[in-house]
Amino acid sequence: MELKNELLKNIGTASWKELEAHFAADTLICVKSDLDILSVGEDIALDKAEKIRNLLQTGRLFKPSAADMTLWQNSEQKFLCLIVAPFIIIQSGS
Repeated sequence: MELKNELLKNIGTASWKELEAHFAADTLICVKSDLDILSVGEDIALDKAEKIRNLLQTGRLFKPSAADMTLWQNSEQKFLCLIVAPFIIIQSGS
């Protein structure tokens, strides 16, 4: 429970402009909207490798692509963001 409380301090929203530098640094991880971003962040923080690997293999967790970047650059979309150093986990409403 202590970890979840710490993670809650690192959650917020951001525009793509605010996230572009993190995309360039390859530190963004996208979470599908049907997942709880806080639970995923906790799994990453606790290094639950098998669970993370499964999410990656099923496409529910992924690195944003150049096509994603192009789409997001031209939108006013806000992202839910969670910092789990060194990563920024993002989730869009779509």
